[in-house]
Amino acid sequence: MHRVFEALEQFGFAAIVGPRRDERREAIAPSRIGVSVGGDVDALSARGSYLEQQRAQAALVAADADAYRLAQMRFRSGVDSYLATLDAQRSLYTAQQGLVTVRQAALGWSRRTSARDRQISGGRRVD
Repeated sequence: MHRVFEALEQFGFAAIVGPRRDERREAIAPSRIGVSVGGDVDALSARGSYLEQQRAQAALVAADADAYRLAQMRFRSGVDSYLATLDAQRSLYTAQQGLVTVRQAALGWSRRTSARDRQISGGRRVD
């Protein structure tokens, strides 16, 4: 089949045949094709990293919430000072802020990825 196209091109019928396969490949803009496999792997690993960070931070929040609850119980029973309760509360607040930060970073990554996908797809929704 390839020889037929070469013969048609040789006799001046290139307009009928159209561009060769390798020329068609070069004509397709890489940005319209999508990201490379390496880019997809990077995106998936980043997503996995954000999910791991969220799980770890959520576990830290749960542990600090338990520590705060126990510190309050110890203070109410007269075993510990209120300073220990305040310190546990501060730790819980710091862990909660860390979880918010991780979630914001993951949301920002998700929005950047969605915007890039829309740009690649020419504005069509990509699911």
